[in-house]
Amino acid sequence: NNGMNDDGFVEPLVQRVELPDVSHGFEYQIKTDKLNMKKLNAFEKVKIAKGGMRIIDDIEKLAAEAKEKGGAEFLDQDDINIRLKWLGLFHRAKYAPGTFMWRLRVHNGQLSSEQWRMMADQIREYDTGSRDLWDQMGCADVTTRQNIQLRGIRLENLPRHWKAVEDSGVIAVQSGMDNVRNLVGNPLAGIDPEEIIDTRPYCEEFTKKLTNAGKGNPEFANLPRKFNVCYVGSKEMFEHPDINDIAYMPAKDKDGNMGWNIEVGGLLMSTRCEFALPLDAFVPLDKHWELGAAIMTTFRDFGFRYNPRTKCRLMFLIDNMGMDAFRAEVAKRYKDATGLDLAPAETGLVPKEWTRRELLGAHKQSDGKN
Repeated sequence: NNGMNDDGFVEPLVQRVELPDVSHGFEYQIKTDKLNMKKLNAFEKVKIAKGGMRIIDDIEKLAAEAKEKGGAEFLDQDDINIRLKWLGLFHRAKYAPGTFMWRLRVHNGQLSSEQWRMMADQIREYDTGSRDLWDQMGCADVTTRQNIQLRGIRLENLPRHWKAVEDSGVIAVQSGMDNVRNLVGNPLAGIDPEEIIDTRPYCEEFTKKLTNAGKGNPEFANLPRKFNVCYVGSKEMFEHPDINDIAYMPAKDKDGNMGWNIEVGGLLMSTRCEFALPLDAFVPLDKHWELGAAIMTTFRDFGFRYNPRTKCRLMFLIDNMGMDAFRAEVAKRYKDATGLDLAPAETGLVPKEWTRRELLGAHKQSDGKN
């Protein structure tokens, strides 16, 4: 029972709708004839009125309106406080009206020196000179998901900020609201002498396909709730797979081929905390995206969208479907994409017992350097 209609999990609750006048050409919308509109949570009602990804077409218009009216706080509140989050822009309505925290995408925490300088250039003009930690203007956050957030951004200047970010190769789309969060991997990837697998290329490929290389991808832009993904690259599990919606765990099949065992549904909330559950699935290294897409579209199509919004996370869908039915649906979509059956879990490469390494100080790298 999905708790929303009598069809259970037979027919998806969303449908693809063609939008010829929108740059992306389509979006996924709730089937309004299948659900009780009065029970939808407030964010779903905003998405029905106008899909979140459509805001990317309004950057120039919103910037001009903000300049004309004296700030973003005087514009349509659903656009400013909700839809702009699809571009990573979070309005600081309470503490700094008219300014935004801008969440970017830094897959596996990878940035070049040029990209760091570009980000510094975007926030420099907003620096007030204050070094009070509560005066969050012209500064940046390093987040627990290996990401960067810029503070103080004004909507009036967004077109040139957006161009600078795009030109540098940094991605900002689908980084807030009901989207997949930043892809997390081993923070020592590529230099770890005890590395099981280098997670960087997998985080990068997932991010590019998820976001259509930063242009936005409506296939995955109307999830019921936020969604966390990580790739584990070392025995320490710095990536915290237990609290991710999808955790890719390094494994080998009986022939010695590397791949991923999959865990699903982890969450850390004020109302519920659950470790991710084994999906009993193994996929080859080069099929990681297809498996991820199968899980995300299952969540998109059948996930809970009523109140309370706390029940809109993936684990609640697994509860409602049951793990066997959830795995069967994912396996069907995986086979449709690859032609392969979803294999059962293989031998995991993360040992059950290990001593945590000390990260502070100087240590040997995989190339012999410190």
